[in-house]
Amino acid sequence: MAVSSGPKKLSELVEKEFVRIEEAFESGTISGGVPTGLYDLDRLVDGIHQGDIILAAGRPLMGKSDFLLNVAVKFAAETSRQVGIFSLRHDQPMVCRRMLSAESRIPMHRMVRRLLGGDWHKLVRATGILADLPVHIEAGTSGTDRQLLDFIESMGSGTDLGLIVIDGLELMTPADKHPSRRTEAGALIRFLRDLARARGTAIIVSLTTSPGDGARGDRRPVIDDLGEWESLAADGADMVLFFHRPEAYLVYTPDKGVVEVIVVKNNYGATGTVRLAYLEANCRFANLAEGFEKHIPARDNE
Repeated sequence: MAVSSGPKKLSELVEKEFVRIEEAFESGTISGGVPTGLYDLDRLVDGIHQGDIILAAGRPLMGKSDFLLNVAVKFAAETSRQVGIFSLRHDQPMVCRRMLSAESRIPMHRMVRRLLGGDWHKLVRATGILADLPVHIEAGTSGTDRQLLDFIESMGSGTDLGLIVIDGLELMTPADKHPSRRTEAGALIRFLRDLARARGTAIIVSLTTSPGDGARGDRRPVIDDLGEWESLAADGADMVLFFHRPEAYLVYTPDKGVVEVIVVKNNYGATGTVRLAYLEANCRFANLAEGFEKHIPARDNE
């Protein structure tokens, strides 16, 4: 969502929108926003736009942290704008290690223990790529709104900040006291909305959902599973993505290595489900091989 610059006549807005649509049509690009690099997802949600809040939610072990880190690296590489990663799930060395594993394609267990001979040139290449990116990492803090603002300020007041990544929103608290967790969540949602609009910065957050209704056989998350964060999906977020990984629950499944990204809200048009490859050992999301896609048809939002 773009930052407001004061009232405008409808005629002026219509003219600007016509130009934008014409340029998008002539460019032939997959998305109007910054691409995630995951083609089917970009076609559906139109990439990442300035001032947007994107919620990536799901139960544990769905790959949400790796998705956020993958998107952060792609965004920084595509735009050269500053990216801030505020991780409440992992410390800084672990965040760095996961990013190196994803970029180098070296499995995490070899990154932790011992590399093979052929891994070294991959690691050197990945180190060079990541070292050149304008990415800043704050991790392992208690996670308050004021600490996030301090982190942003530490990047430089004149910084062209393009993306803020918050991994583990449910672990974040307001610096000011509130009577209940629900009112705390409401305060944080308003804080994020104001921050995105004031800075014109995209914000993507991960959130671990509650177990939900055990009677649901497929275990796919739904809005009700967000609990006190439900208003983030309803009012705060421009896009809501639920992550579901069948192999986390089924010993035998044809969907090994597949994550369903269920787009339940999208202010840029369609909703639906996209299937992505998740290389867990490499902390990396990827496009499925041609011919492997089995999409659930998208529908247009009214």
